[in-house]
Amino acid sequence: MEKYLNQEEYAALQQRLRDGQANVDISRSIAWQFFVRVPSRSIQDATGRSLRLKKSVMLGSILIIGGILLVSLGLIIGNFGWGAALGVPLAGIFWTVVAGFTPDRGNQVQGGAIFLFVMVIAWLVPSDYGLPLALLATSLMIQRLSHVLAQFWVIELVSESFSAYDMMVEHINIVEAT
Repeated sequence: MEKYLNQEEYAALQQRLRDGQANVDISRSIAWQFFVRVPSRSIQDATGRSLRLKKSVMLGSILIIGGILLVSLGLIIGNFGWGAALGVPLAGIFWTVVAGFTPDRGNQVQGGAIFLFVMVIAWLVPSDYGLPLALLATSLMIQRLSHVLAQFWVIELVSESFSAYDMMVEHINIVEAT
C-alpha cells in the first residue's frame, strides 16, 4: 500500500483498521520522541486535538525515571564508600545500555519477566546491593512502559486523524493482516 494517502484513501484505511484487516505500526522510540520533542501547540494546530495531558504524562515519566535513577546512584554512593567510584559509572553504563536497547525490542511479557527476575535477585541479595538494583530496574521498567504508552497513544492518534497521519507519515508502517 502506498504510504502517502489522500483523505479518501485514509478513510478506506480507517475502515480496514476497524475491520482488523490492517494495523498501524510506529516505533516506540519515534512515538516517545513525538511527545517529548513536538510542541503541544504544533500538535494542536495540525490535528485540532490537545495532547497536553498525555505530553505531561510523558514529561512526568522522565522526571520520575531521573529521580529514581538519582536515588539509586545516591544509595550506591552512600553504601559502597570508595567502591562507588566503580559502582556509579558501572550502574550508569548498564542503565544507558539497557535503556537504549529496550524501547523497541521485546514485548511486555518478556520485559515484565525480566523485571520480576531482577526484583527477586534484589530481594535475595543484601539490601546494600538489592535496593539500588531494585531502583535501577524500576527506573528501566518505567522508561520502557513510557515508550509503550507513547506508542499506543500515537497509533491511536494517527488512526483517528488524517492530519496526524499526514504529520507522522514518514514513521508509519501499515501492516496488512494475514
